[in-house]
Amino acid sequence: MVDVPKEYGVASLHTVFPTGVNIIKATENAGAAFRKKHCFSSTQPILVHIGRAVFEKNIEFLLVVTASLVKQLPELALKQLTTLAIRLDIQENVK
Repeated sequence: MVDVPKEYGVASLHTVFPTGVNIIKATENAGAAFRKKHCFSSTQPILVHIGRAVFEKNIEFLLVVTASLVKQLPELALKQLTTLAIRLDIQENVK
């Protein structure tokens, strides 16, 4: 896997993370801590993708699914994403 980014022309430094979740490190309160840190309510649905943005990861499908979910659940993180974009001073690049 370490050579795959090079095949795509990526020359920057990168790190390969092993697949899976270390359940020993995951604690009972990890979800609550994550929600608090990122300002998500305890009932708000969260969809997370961690991985390379390459064709094989089918990011297009994730975006289509997200668009469908936002239509069904308009509150799906709009406030949090807008707040984060402002905090990062990238609001002009996030629509």
